[in-house]
Parts: sequence; C-alpha cells; structure tokens
Amino acid sequence: NDRPEVRELFSGFHIEAVNLTYTIAKAGAKQVSELLISNREVRTGLL
Repeated sequence: NDRPEVRELFSGFHIEAVNLTYTIAKAGAKQVSELLISNREVRTGLL
C-alpha cells in the first residue's frame, strides 16, 4: 500500500506509485494506490 511508513522504510529504493481499481468486493470498485518498489530504475514504454 502507498503509505508514508512504507515509503520511509524503502526510501533507499526506486519507488513508483500506481493507481489500481479493486473490484472483488461486494461494495463495488474501490480506487487504491499501490507502490512498485525496485532496486533499479523502472523503465517505461518498453511494451
């Protein structure tokens, strides 16, 4: 989850936030923000 304590814990790594929609709950879709954490720079536009 995109939370301040997670960002602080992994601050030495490359962090990329992504927005997702959870749709499995009965209450309907829920917008959330997750983090991709990597030990190297995330390269975009390759696919």
